[in-house]
Amino acid sequence: MQDKGDSTQGKNKKYRYITFIDNVFDFLYTKEKLNTKEGNNMKKQLGLGICMLSMLLCACKARPGAVSEAANIRQQDQEVPIQLSGTSILEEMEEEKGIDAGWEYEIDGEHAVILAYRGDKAEVSIPSDMEGYPVTEIYQMAFYECENADNITKIVVPDSVTTIGALAFASLPSLEEVVLPDNLTQISSACFSMDTSLKKVVIPDGVTEIGEEAFSGCDKLIEIEIPPSVREIQANAFAKSGLENTVFHEGLAEIGSYAFAETNMRNVTFPDSLKIIGYHAFENCPRLKNVALPGSELSLQGFVFYKCKNLSNIEFNSTRLLTGGYDFAGTDWMDKQWEAEEEFIVVNGTLLTVRHFEGEIVVPDTVTVIGGQAFVQWTEDGYGIEDNYDITGIIMPDSVEYICEDAFVQLKGVERLAIPKTVQMMEAPQFNGWEEGQTVVIKPDETVYQNWEEQWNNNKKITMIYSEKGE
Repeated sequence: MQDKGDSTQGKNKKYRYITFIDNVFDFLYTKEKLNTKEGNNMKKQLGLGICMLSMLLCACKARPGAVSEAANIRQQDQEVPIQLSGTSILEEMEEEKGIDAGWEYEIDGEHAVILAYRGDKAEVSIPSDMEGYPVTEIYQMAFYECENADNITKIVVPDSVTTIGALAFASLPSLEEVVLPDNLTQISSACFSMDTSLKKVVIPDGVTEIGEEAFSGCDKLIEIEIPPSVREIQANAFAKSGLENTVFHEGLAEIGSYAFAETNMRNVTFPDSLKIIGYHAFENCPRLKNVALPGSELSLQGFVFYKCKNLSNIEFNSTRLLTGGYDFAGTDWMDKQWEAEEEFIVVNGTLLTVRHFEGEIVVPDTVTVIGGQAFVQWTEDGYGIEDNYDITGIIMPDSVEYICEDAFVQLKGVERLAIPKTVQMMEAPQFNGWEEGQTVVIKPDETVYQNWEEQWNNNKKITMIYSEKGE
């Protein structure tokens, strides 16, 4: 346009301003660019465009009529009507399109997903919709290591949200309170992990699963109520938190490994619905004194209350207790059992351990369950199993119905072991460490023995004799 003379040069300067305005408009109306995970670069450019628009508006204040003049030029050359009224037009457009400078989000079908928080508020209320689409998901790591992470004290999640991703609110050191939605069905892995100031959270009745490490390291979290809807608490869910009091309701079926390890729990009463407590689930809880086990069949999977040194009172209510002495090792209760100098430590028909690890052992006929590692000697440090050549035989009564895993591990001195015909289940593994020449007599019923092929084929040194009588 240079050949049209000087009269057009001033017009070109005005066009440069109009170009910046056009860019801002284009960015604000380009939904596909703004509302995707790849939109960060676009937003930086949008910020530049807004800065240039601000400069134009400032210039307009210094020279009245400049805005209307620029608008007239646009109207004359492009025949596109435009009306500028200061900064309010940006606010109107943000409201219309659901654009919020504090949020990164995307539209997924008929729903909106919060991808990240970029705001600077201490108390954050997550919006229930974006562009008219309901917010149903908080994406994984949405608040994790955000720029304002150190200052966030409270988060309110709207009822429209049904899914919260892993690590979504993790590592927020000032977060004290979270309000979760009624429609939430799962608390994902590490969702609140290392929120070291978190004091108040109510788990909605509707959540069925609390994920791994969900509240691990929340050392200010003193109490929590597990609602009746929760079926499973996964590994490390509350490990190394500040929990002192936890209320469990009927409906809970499984507690995972290390779920409450190294907490300040004092008293625990388990619901009758509970079936499994995982390895080391309550390990090293120094303030734990009282435990009431459920009145149903319960499997303790190893070292559940290990090193709970002040645990002195245990109510054994279970109809069948699948456990071993190692579940209570290092507790005041177990120390008292050893002090009683009984030959066998038996609880509710379960043989936890024996006192003497030598000669031929005749199990009393009050025993219905042989506990895990019942005949095992531990190394002095408590972390290893010693080879035993001193036990030469084990005679079990027909009252035995269940044999827990590793009951006979490392028994190298037993020449012949007869599994009673009354046994309904024998867990695997059982004969690790056995050597050539040792014999096991069992009845020929594969349904009785867990992982049949794995159990026998992995130790072909021993001799198996099948007998209907099991003797």
